[in-house]
Amino acid sequence: MSGNGFVSTSRNRSGGFTAKRIVFDALMVAVFTILSAWVVVRFGNAIKITFDSIVLLLVAMMFGPVDAFIVGLLGEFLAQLLGPYGLEATTVIWIIPPAVRGLLFGLGVKLFPENMSLQKIWVEKKPYVYFAVVIVVSIVNSCLNTMANFVSSKIQGWYEYHVIFGVFWLRLGTGLLTNIVIAIVTIPVLVAIKKSKLVPLR
Repeated sequence: MSGNGFVSTSRNRSGGFTAKRIVFDALMVAVFTILSAWVVVRFGNAIKITFDSIVLLLVAMMFGPVDAFIVGLLGEFLAQLLGPYGLEATTVIWIIPPAVRGLLFGLGVKLFPENMSLQKIWVEKKPYVYFAVVIVVSIVNSCLNTMANFVSSKIQGWYEYHVIFGVFWLRLGTGLLTNIVIAIVTIPVLVAIKKSKLVPLR
C-alpha cells in the first residue's frame, strides 16, 4: 500500500488497461463531454468557464497521464461535435488544450508521486505540490486556449485583438480561480472513491 490510496503506481498508472479501467475512462469521457459542452459560464465571446478539469484531475490522480490525455482528447472532441458548432475545420485546434491539460496533470502525478498522493495531500495536510501543479497547468491551459482562439479566428476571419489578447489576464485569472476551486473539490471526491472501492485501490 502506498500513500494516496490507489493500487500500485507501477500497475495502475503504467500497466495494461483492465476492463474496469476502460469502463471508468469511458464514463469520464461522457462526464467531461457534458461539463465541457453544456455546463458552461460565458462572458461574451472572450471568456468561457467550464468545470471539466475535475474529470481530468480525477483521472490523472488515479491512472496517470495517458488516461487523462485520452479522456481530454475524446471528451472535448465529443463536446465540439455535439455542441453548437459541430464538426468544422477548427475542431482539431480546440481539442488540443484539454488533451494537453490532462497530460500535464498526469505528468505532475508521475513526476511527484509522493507529494501528489492522498497521504500527503489529505492525511498530512501538505498539498503544496498538488496546488502548484494545478496552478502551472492552469496557466499553460490559458495560454493554449488563447492561441487556439487566435488560430481559429484567423482561419474563420473574425480576428479582433481585444477579444483574443485584450482579455488574456482576465482569462488567466478566471482560469486560475476556477481550477483552484476544482482542485479543492477534487480531494474529497478522491477520498470518497478510495473508500467506495469503485476502482482498484492501493
